[in-house]
Amino acid sequence: MGARVEPVEATTERAHPPLDRDTIVEAALRVARRSGLEHLTMKALAEELGVSTMAPYRHVRSKEELLELMVDALYARVMIPPPSAGTWEDRLRQLHASAFRELADYAGLSLQWPLLGVVTPRQRELGDAVLDLLHEAGFVGHEALLAWEALFAYVSGQLAIVARSRTGDGPDGRSVRVLGAYLSERPEDAATIPADEAFAAGYELVLTGLRVRLGERAGAARR
Repeated sequence: MGARVEPVEATTERAHPPLDRDTIVEAALRVARRSGLEHLTMKALAEELGVSTMAPYRHVRSKEELLELMVDALYARVMIPPPSAGTWEDRLRQLHASAFRELADYAGLSLQWPLLGVVTPRQRELGDAVLDLLHEAGFVGHEALLAWEALFAYVSGQLAIVARSRTGDGPDGRSVRVLGAYLSERPEDAATIPADEAFAAGYELVLTGLRVRLGERAGAARR
């Protein structure tokens, strides 16, 4: 009688969803949100996906292309309010609040996109939406572009503050130490507040400035 052959247990490989660009980008965003953009490497991405290091390269040619895709995916989440959503001020406020909310967890990435040398279609769409609202408000020509630049500078500055002074102890997991805490020794200036609250307060000051400028133009036109 021959030797007994023990049955061999079947082994199964861990199943993964098929790779495509959307799957890769979402995984990269998870890594960036969890560990920071500086820790997003193709190796870390492959580990997040559970695939070999070279597998993502079949769909994304380089890390630079991956960053561009990530930026576009983030900006695609930003809401452009319809005309029924209120006045030009209401809609500007909603658009930029949505942008800050979506980009704050990836502030390092959203600040890096101008360095990529590429403007994605969605970024152009959002930029045009802001400019259209400024035209609706009454800004024209060069003045509309300067107003757009002021708004962009404010939003970018707030994202930079989040990226550099995140504490993570706010109700939404994002709090910032206001800049006055760094520039002044007075105790009342050393405030740490939720990032969304800081953004909204400063944004209202910017809108006030825009309203004042429009009022000045209207007054000059009547004279």
